[in-house]
Amino acid sequence: TSEGKKSPMNEKRNSSLINKESSAPVPVQGSCHFFNDESETASIRQNLLMWYDRCKRDLPWRRLAESEPDLNRRAYVVWVSEIMLQQTQVATVIDYYNRWMQKWPTFHALA
Repeated sequence: TSEGKKSPMNEKRNSSLINKESSAPVPVQGSCHFFNDESETASIRQNLLMWYDRCKRDLPWRRLAESEPDLNRRAYVVWVSEIMLQQTQVATVIDYYNRWMQKWPTFHALA
């Protein structure tokens, strides 16, 4: 559609998702689920965390963060991984990350 014009298809779709009186989202059959039951939320959270503990990848920054008692260094090792992971895939980052941490293991060393 052109700038400034509303598509009739989008307008129809969007109007079915908004409650006209309160502007609150209205659930559409099959499109989403609202978690209103605290026990359901707690169960999903627990199951997700158990799955993560079983299935997480063994990555060097996770090992360092888990074993590092110094919160500043822990933040640094995670920050370095996050910056590197914005640029490329995990498999490519691992070798660069390991070399980086050998050369500059702390903020102080990097400065």
